[in-house]
Amino acid sequence: MVLHSHRNQKVDHNYHHDGGKDHYVKYRSIVSSISFDAEKSETEIMTKGKWTHIGGNILRLPPIRKRFSLLHKVYPRNNKNGIYSVAFSPKGRSVALGFISGEVQLRRLFTIAQNEAAICLRGPIPNVEVTYPVTCSRFVPTMENLLFVSDLSGRIDIFDTEKICKHMLVKENNQINTIDVDATGTTIVSGGKDSLIRIYDGVTGKLVSSTVPILKRKFDADPKKYHRMRIHCIKFDPENYNTFFSGGLDGYVKMWDLRQGLISVRTMNGPCIHGDAIDSWGNVLLTGSWRASKGMDLWDITSGQHLETLVPSNRASSLDAEFYECVRFFNGGKDGSVILTGGSGTGRLEIFNVMERRIDFAVKVGNCVKSIDSTSSSVVCGSLDGICRVVKYHRIEEKDF
Repeated sequence: MVLHSHRNQKVDHNYHHDGGKDHYVKYRSIVSSISFDAEKSETEIMTKGKWTHIGGNILRLPPIRKRFSLLHKVYPRNNKNGIYSVAFSPKGRSVALGFISGEVQLRRLFTIAQNEAAICLRGPIPNVEVTYPVTCSRFVPTMENLLFVSDLSGRIDIFDTEKICKHMLVKENNQINTIDVDATGTTIVSGGKDSLIRIYDGVTGKLVSSTVPILKRKFDADPKKYHRMRIHCIKFDPENYNTFFSGGLDGYVKMWDLRQGLISVRTMNGPCIHGDAIDSWGNVLLTGSWRASKGMDLWDITSGQHLETLVPSNRASSLDAEFYECVRFFNGGKDGSVILTGGSGTGRLEIFNVMERRIDFAVKVGNCVKSIDSTSSSVVCGSLDGICRVVKYHRIEEKDF
């Protein structure tokens, strides 16, 4: 399935879905897309609103070969506790690393292999017997130097990576597992142990709104309205910052619209999220579940309907199974046909080809892959073995025959 989209184009998902069973993927405001018909053998492409039959079950891609290679293995000094989060800056010049110890490092991509080039933005939290891992790192999408970081102590810190200065923006009485920030840096959404969604002012740190606490919900136990267990992932829609998604181990991924308050406008039933395992491309939502097999799914954002379960055709069965901790669309794959995955079962960073339903490239880690991020030409992953791995993407144009 190829998912063409303009990443910077605003898309409003708050509209009525009128798609039928024949073609369950119909993307709005997208140049072209592919839909798989369950009752027919052909693949159909919609280009500029017109359907063109190609015939057969294999779509021939443009003459472009995609190649990946392991470029660097970075061993951070004096830190053997494992990497919990990684994040590229918007222009891909820097990589932020968050560790189990609570330390936050910044590394320039062009010198990432040089240990002396690491900049310590925050050291381990002192005078505590228990460490608080850095659970999530997010750059403001439109600002190269503004970084938000959360940890299990309930803190949300903001860093200016150019001035190397830090400010503790929020302190919750809660373990924060995930945050995300909108394109302007003025809205932060958090989720964690108490299953509540909280919205903060990104400038003042003031709490703007929150979902209803469990003890105050009385007899309203509708799973479509609230999360009931720990929240592990929150992700803004990169094409519509009024919309964000959340997921946890309660088996639901929810879509929220800031214009309608903290009311879930759509619920996808099934995904068990245990990490940074939600992403979107156009009107398609990608989820990675923490289960033994068949854990990667695509959903139609406009209707909440399940589209497809993605199962690699060339991966041998593993005794440790999948147990995805992180899944992302590759930012260098302009058609949305490349997915990055990692988890505690496979023990690998895997690059999945959606069109061919196969793993095109993999890096053996030997431990849990906790976080993945990418630019148009690089992939970075952090794992509990404490090693940061950088994979290079090579695009080679070929001449038409």
